[in-house]
Amino acid sequence: MLILGGLNEAAGRLDGCSVAIGNFDGVHIGHQTLIAAAGVVAHAGPLVVLTFAPHPATLLNPSFAPPLIAPLGRRLVWLEQRGVEAVVVQPFDADFVALTAEVFVAELVRTLRPDAVTVGFDFSYGAGRAGTVETLNRQLRAVGVEARILAPVQIAGMRVSSSKVREFVMMGKMEGAALLLGRQYAVWGQVVHGAGRGGGLLGVPTLNLKTDHELLPRRGVYATWAVVPGAATPAMSVTNVGRNPTFGDEELHIETHVVEPIPEVYGCEVEVRFVSRLRDERRFPDAASLVAQIHEDIAAARRILAGQAPGTVGVG
Repeated sequence: MLILGGLNEAAGRLDGCSVAIGNFDGVHIGHQTLIAAAGVVAHAGPLVVLTFAPHPATLLNPSFAPPLIAPLGRRLVWLEQRGVEAVVVQPFDADFVALTAEVFVAELVRTLRPDAVTVGFDFSYGAGRAGTVETLNRQLRAVGVEARILAPVQIAGMRVSSSKVREFVMMGKMEGAALLLGRQYAVWGQVVHGAGRGGGLLGVPTLNLKTDHELLPRRGVYATWAVVPGAATPAMSVTNVGRNPTFGDEELHIETHVVEPIPEVYGCEVEVRFVSRLRDERRFPDAASLVAQIHEDIAAARRILAGQAPGTVGVG
């Protein structure tokens, strides 16, 4: 997949393309539907995504900028898996924000020379977000470019959106997040050395993840799948997102206990897929009480995970 650093870099390289425009934060079911709609356009050029970095809210309203569902690198992988042939990552900076709606469309047509442009029903563009899907449709058709406006996508009576995915994750409702994403919500991180209590005092060794993910599940204990280098398939696991109140820790930790043998992974990147929330994080009177609860958590996770294949999306 070709990755280009903005409209100017793409000029003259994607003529006749069908382009889908959006933030694609998480590449959820709504985004996947948008890409599929762009992909069915009868054209000779490539299927292209135009997206923006950083998230527009970071510049337009930084106090309320949402945590990203996934970093850009991971989103690019998912876009390629959906059949996207080129991604134009437009820097969302002060110069770009200042473009009027008319100039934005003119630049889009000049650089990409698209046959068709597909956007969601709530797409806005240009300085002051003055451009709407109605003005986009009118401006594009005036220069012979097909405009395709995707209606809201709904699943189980819910409108699919990045904000709803974030809400589910922050509430710990991982089944809901998976339903909208089309896959389990995952966090990637490097395995680093922790306090050593898991494999020592508690007798339940854990993988301690150092991650730069902005969006983390609500503090608590979860049934998870761990995808580790060298293992043939994802492994059953239990993951704690929290501060280890029994031991008075202040720093937020992501600790995963894998319930089956895995290769040595210190220093490696591990993916943890969150399936279902087991319980709140809480303080225990002593280490023995905590260990007893951990074994109950492991048993509960086994029951949940045994009923599905790794990566399967369910709602119950």
